[in-house]
Amino acid sequence: MTLDRVKVGQSVVIDTFLTPESSAEAIRLGLVPGHRLTVVHKVSGGPVVVRTAVTEIAVGHTLARQIDVRPANP
Repeated sequence: MTLDRVKVGQSVVIDTFLTPESSAEAIRLGLVPGHRLTVVHKVSGGPVVVRTAVTEIAVGHTLARQIDVRPANP
């Protein structure tokens, strides 16, 4: 599943990035494989706001479609 399909309130773990470009962009935002994220807000066709351990980040829709995630264990 990709980040753009995660429901608000759901926690996930980043698995991988689908392209080298999306990997570079996500890493610049501080998003790396293995990090746990919680989706706190979504705009249809727009950004996905996620909470990490230390901050909230707005991830553009195009990038969110390139971040492969899996459900986080409780």
